[in-house]
Amino acid sequence: MILSIPTLSAAQITNLSKANISSLTAAQIQELTPAELQELSAPQLSWLSNLQVASLKPTQVAAFNPGQIGFSASQMAVLNGAQASSLGADEIAALSPAQVGGLSNAAIAALSSDQFGALSSTQITALTTNQIKSLTSGQLAALTSGQFAALTPTQVGALSVSQVKGLSRDQLATLTSGQFGALTSTQTAALTTTQVSQLTPTQIAALTTTQLSGLTSSSIGALTPDQLGALSAKQLAALSATQIRGLTGDQIPALTSSQFGALTASQMAALTPTQAEQLTTAQLAGMTPAQLGGLTGAAIAGLSPDQLGALSTSQVAALATTQIKGMTSSQIAALTTVQLGALSPTQMNALTAAQVKGLTSDQISALSSAQFGALSSTQIAALTTVQASELA
Repeated sequence: MILSIPTLSAAQITNLSKANISSLTAAQIQELTPAELQELSAPQLSWLSNLQVASLKPTQVAAFNPGQIGFSASQMAVLNGAQASSLGADEIAALSPAQVGGLSNAAIAALSSDQFGALSSTQITALTTNQIKSLTSGQLAALTSGQFAALTPTQVGALSVSQVKGLSRDQLATLTSGQFGALTSTQTAALTTTQVSQLTPTQIAALTTTQLSGLTSSSIGALTPDQLGALSAKQLAALSATQIRGLTGDQIPALTSSQFGALTASQMAALTPTQAEQLTTAQLAGMTPAQLGGLTGAAIAGLSPDQLGALSTSQVAALATTQIKGMTSSQIAALTTVQLGALSPTQMNALTAAQVKGLTSDQISALSSAQFGALSSTQIAALTTVQASELA
């Protein structure tokens, strides 16, 4: 047993055996001066028990030299925040990946930005998911592009919502396809509109439908033309009704024919009248009967004469009676005689009295016998004398 630490010479400290080291009490450990601690070799330090390591003062830990710390992962695990924060940047850089991975969450969280910045890519990769979750916003912000690129997909997937919100533009830009693919829908939902607008078109194109489902309607509305153009037909078809309603007046007409053609009837039903007003004539002309049938009556009612004029006879014939009733009298009057001729007897019978009264003389004259025969007595009664004269 060693009775008095202060009386030991440097040579005696250097020659302390494993038995000698193991017999030191916590009080004796704390009597070691920084100079005396520096005489201990890495193997000697590895002989310290976890209790002995835990008893070290922060000022003693600060005395260690790079490469001197021979602690195992279990010894590293007992270092508290004050002890870990006492390590110099050089000492941090000298730790093995196993030693870094052994640090507790509290110890990791206590590291300064300078200390964290000293970690190598290999050390960063060694961090456990629990350690990753314990990182502060300041520590994450201090990560260099090289360090951030070293994070594994599993580590990226472990980032909390608040951590994701704190990622910088440069960090987001360095995300590899593997890292980006590890983001969960909860994490993508945490991205701010500013962060989403900073993603590259390549990253946008790499989003899975599950990840895409996490983006808020505001984030969808913040997509730049290049980002929007990067979305595949499959991705567009996966957007929810809420996300569809997030599309802006500039984004809707910018959708390519392939993208627009991928939208489902349910997504069409989500379009507001204001959004429907932004549909191009080319988009309307290319709509399938199912897509057109998805538009609400209010959306149909908001279409301009030019937009309605883009509809083919087969599209007009596919309009539901509820959509027909939703059209204004001026819209009905704007239909060409060819378009009006495409209306079925059932569709004609769905016209309101106001719509019938708005039919032009040319439209009245162009009605087929089947269409006219479908008009109800209420609709006939709504005809003006001028309109009635066209039927004579």
